[in-house]
Amino acid sequence: MKQFSHILIALLCWCLVFPVAQAQSGTKQSSLAQAPNLFGPKADKPVKYSPQMIPVCYNFGCKVKEYISLTDGEWESVKVIFKPQTNSPEVERIRIARAIAKMEQLAGKYTPIYRDIGLNLGDNAVFPGQLDCIDESINTTTFLHVLERGGLFKHHKVIKRAYRRAIFDQHWTGQIEVLASGDRYVIDTWFYANGEMPVVQPTEDWLDISIFTSYTNNSADTRTSDKGPSVSQQEPENNQGVVN
Repeated sequence: MKQFSHILIALLCWCLVFPVAQAQSGTKQSSLAQAPNLFGPKADKPVKYSPQMIPVCYNFGCKVKEYISLTDGEWESVKVIFKPQTNSPEVERIRIARAIAKMEQLAGKYTPIYRDIGLNLGDNAVFPGQLDCIDESINTTTFLHVLERGGLFKHHKVIKRAYRRAIFDQHWTGQIEVLASGDRYVIDTWFYANGEMPVVQPTEDWLDISIFTSYTNNSADTRTSDKGPSVSQQEPENNQGVVN
């Protein structure tokens, strides 16, 4: 019984030192969290990347970084995802998710990340080319900046990576903000294999995890890694002019 009490006290202390999510101060929504910049001052800065200069991280913790250059045709295959222009932030988020999946597929042509499977080390994981959430979040943020600098966003801007922490683990992901409302959404590519549609959900919901693990997919998207995009990620069919 005495030993159990010591364990309980240790867990309580751990919870005090390592809260579930690190609150972001001075913002409209105080519960939103952003990742500490653990990998150098440029990890979250909007560096002047372009389709011809895209750094891609892999092998966990951005241990390996390669620069790739997309051809004009490859970049056009990304740009076309955002046509025709939409007046709906929700539709734009679906397009952003599709574009991130496409960027991963293109990056997989030039780097070993085509081997990346969902999560960290699931069945059939092969190195080089596996990504943890550090790699995933940095790559997603880089791809988002390339898309943003390409003038493809009308309703969103790229912000720092989101971060959540539990007793036994912690998790990072890419993040965007709606210009009109300030609402924030994560673009989380970690749960699925390279080139699959990422999880897109409000950051506030993404932060709502148990105290034990941050690795839970708590979005409405419950597909498994071998299935296609869920119904919630299908863009409304409207090919006539501007999508509303």
